[in-house]
Formats: sequence, C-alpha cells, structure tokens
Amino acid sequence: MIRMRKLIIAFSFIIIMGLFIYASEKFAGTSSMDAYDATDLTGFVSKSSGLDFLPPLNKKKKQIMILAYWRSGSTFVSEIINHYPGTFYHYEPLQPVVGPTLVNKTMEHIAVKLLSDLFNCSYTRENLKWINLDKYRFFFQYNTRLRTSCHISPKLCFDAKFISAMCNQFPFQVIKVTRLTLEPTMQLLDQYPELKIIFLIRDPRGIMSSRMKLDWCRASRSCIDPEILCSSMRQSIASLKVMNIKYPNRILLVRYEDVALYPEEKVKQIFKFLHLDVHEYVFEYLKSHTHLQHNETVSGPYTTKRDSKANAFAWKSKLNFSDVVAIQSKCSDIITGLGHHLINNENELLIQK
Repeated sequence: MIRMRKLIIAFSFIIIMGLFIYASEKFAGTSSMDAYDATDLTGFVSKSSGLDFLPPLNKKKKQIMILAYWRSGSTFVSEIINHYPGTFYHYEPLQPVVGPTLVNKTMEHIAVKLLSDLFNCSYTRENLKWINLDKYRFFFQYNTRLRTSCHISPKLCFDAKFISAMCNQFPFQVIKVTRLTLEPTMQLLDQYPELKIIFLIRDPRGIMSSRMKLDWCRASRSCIDPEILCSSMRQSIASLKVMNIKYPNRILLVRYEDVALYPEEKVKQIFKFLHLDVHEYVFEYLKSHTHLQHNETVSGPYTTKRDSKANAFAWKSKLNFSDVVAIQSKCSDIITGLGHHLINNENELLIQK
C-alpha cells in the first residue's frame, strides 16, 4: 500500500512537472496576468500537493484560522490541519506587514483586509509584494499545494492570478496568524459564516523560553517582554468570553500542552469542531512528528518534529529560577487561569527538572 502510494506520488510529480513546463512555455513573452486561464488548473491541481485525494471542487467552502502567539506551537498545529486533503495554507501573512510586533489599532484594518482577501483567494500584485522579498520566499515551503509549482516554475508561483486560481480550487482555506489579538477577528466572523477559529494558547513560561533562543526576538521588546505578551493574552481571553456568546461554536480554545501530551485525542476534538473527519494523512503526520525513533535527534528552533510530550514542559529545564520569577510576576493570572502551577522556589524548579 505504502509502495503504491509512493509510485502514485512520483507519477503525479512527473505529470505536474510537464504541465508546469508547458504552462511556462505557453505564456512566455506575454503577461501571465492576462494570459492565464484559471480553468487550466482543473484536473491536475489535486496532484500538485502529492496527494491522491481531494474533496469535490463543489464542496462548501470553509475558512479556518489558527490564531496564536509566536513560539506557541502554532506551526505544528497548523501543519496537522494542512495535512487534511483539500486545504490551501496561508502561512503567517501578517509577519512581513508588521514584523516582530503585534498589529496595533492603526494597522488593524489593513491586517483584517489582507486576511479577508486571502480567505477569498484574492491575491493581487499589491498583497504579493512582500513574498517577492528574498527573506520571505521561504513562506511558500509551508504551502504543500504551491511548493511543487514554486520549484518547477518560480515565475508562475509569484503570479497573483495564478495563485488566486490555484487557491480557488481548494475548499478549505487555512490561515495561521500570530500577530493579531482575538477581538479584530469579529469582522471576519461576520463576513465568513463558515469561518472557524482555533485559538491556540500556551503557558507563557514555555513561550518565553522558546523566544529567548531567537536573536531577532531578543532584539525586539514586543517579542521578549513577558508583560507585553501577557497583556495581549489577557485581552484576547477577555474577548473570548464575550465572543463565545455572540459566535457560539465558532472559536475553540486549545492549550498547546494538551496537544503535546494527548495528540490523537486533541486532534480528534479539533477536527470535530471543524466538522471534518480525521484523514489518514493527518494521523500519519501526527505519528511521525510526535514520536521520535530510537536514537533519532532533531535540532533547530523551527522544526515541528520532536518528542511532543518532552517538549511541552522543556522550559523547566531551560529557564533559570530568576527567569521564571520574572515571567510569573507579569503573567501569574494567565498561568493559573490556564490550569498551570506557579513555581514558588528554586528547589521546586529543580525537582520538576
């Protein structure tokens, strides 16, 4: 079965390579914005991801947002959903807009407009400008549906009309957002009745421990200051209580620690919330990224493959007691409100290590 799937994927890749080369030649010397016909994608777009299953193109559209704070496990959770066939994944579109900061009130309308455009597959030359910067091109590696076309024909991959056409073939639009509080998403919940938001939250001590490893984060007060983090978390949690009344069953609060400790159970809960069955590809990804093989090691702050149970509370062995005290002084209500315990003395931290 596995060998047959690999053969199908390999054969699909060869077909797509030929089709994209043909498309590149066909539109050479003309403006691809004017020449590209969206209907050319129908029939082979489902193979561009290396998957041999795609829901019917007339399936009702869904919008899914993973809203989180950076270094809270959001890439891992988003990748779980991205492995469901029929998803089109927009990876952190706000990062190039606001950099290592949260969206402020002045930028709020710009951020919401961009997210709305992406949910609607409305890519334009303007909102694609950021992706043409070399330092942000790696964002496409997270979209498995676009990755093949990026490797084969970079020109088409940076064509707004082409990306819009491909995006529209997929019934499930997934956006991961890490620079926005919960309250502004009300505009999107009003605009998209099918929108579901997964509000992913993590123990601030785990978030700060992970952030401290990153040079760019240490250079940004909005990233490295626990007071700013927990003030934002406090605001979003307060908004959640109000929004759950206005938008029942539209927002799901998920603790990263629960996903790490009980991955299959929590993934089933998430997909039930999304009104989707858990596909075998999701379980395969989950198994390969939460259980390391014997003697297998992983490295790098951005990897999503790890021993998830050990990673959930790795901060206890990485933070010293003074760091823990500093974080708890600004975030104790958030920590206890999420069901975690405070560390009261250095001996307690040493025992838990």
